[in-house]
Amino acid sequence: MRVWPESRVGRWAITLAGFNVAGVVLIVLAFALNVVEPATSYTDSWPQLVWGLGIWACGIGAVVTGVVAMVRHHERSWMVALATVLGLLPLPCCCRRSHWASSDLARGPHEGAE
Repeated sequence: MRVWPESRVGRWAITLAGFNVAGVVLIVLAFALNVVEPATSYTDSWPQLVWGLGIWACGIGAVVTGVVAMVRHHERSWMVALATVLGLLPLPCCCRRSHWASSDLARGPHEGAE
């Protein structure tokens, strides 16, 4: 397997995955160092909303371009495969805010419904 991609689409996948990872790392550091206070809803902090949407756009773009590079352009670089997987990085953040909270899953489907 090659390291660097030969196709332009493969290079785009790596670039978008890099922006995706950098965005996640920066927002986690900002929260950890109390530089930014986490918003309680999507409309509390418009800069955080735009930042999060940018992370999502880069993640989705990395997955799409990575799959296109591997399937259509027959890219066999391990960095493109890694970029495709790293594009899924923001997915757990979405699942955390869904209506199925972790406490609901821990309780089970019938507990608390009396």
